[in-house]
Amino acid sequence: MRKIILGFFVIIFILGCSKTPEIHDLKEFCDYTLECYKNNEKSKAIALRITKEEALALINSAKLSTKTKKEVLKMQKKREEEGCFDFDILGKEFDRFRSQRRERFWKNFTVESYESMETIRSFGNYEMAEPIIWLKEGEDTPIFKPGELIKTQKGWRILRGPFWR
Repeated sequence: MRKIILGFFVIIFILGCSKTPEIHDLKEFCDYTLECYKNNEKSKAIALRITKEEALALINSAKLSTKTKKEVLKMQKKREEEGCFDFDILGKEFDRFRSQRRERFWKNFTVESYESMETIRSFGNYEMAEPIIWLKEGEDTPIFKPGELIKTQKGWRILRGPFWR
């Protein structure tokens, strides 16, 4: 159980950045995330990730033993030192992800359908989701996953992702 909790918090600390619009509707958040990548809006996409402050608030509000909380805070510190909240590193990840598809794809794709839009409650009152968006451009039908998402008081945030499936 302890490993599961620690694993959850490792995911939380992977990425984070600047201010994000407050989007509380999951489908709207998915559409906004996809639009950021479609329109090559790097700073807006980076802002969708959980911030260092939001991660700390999550840790502090989670019901953890003192020992576990100390371990999680150490991981948070390590992630900060590794640059997980660094705009430049996140920008490179954005470019890498976006470069996995041709520019023609980004200009012409359409959304075919949404799946896995249900949420689960975890670690108290936090809703989590891993939605899937089926896209189409010509014969290409990739599956876009906005990421592992958590709903904070300020709306949905990306813990880890996005991914192609």
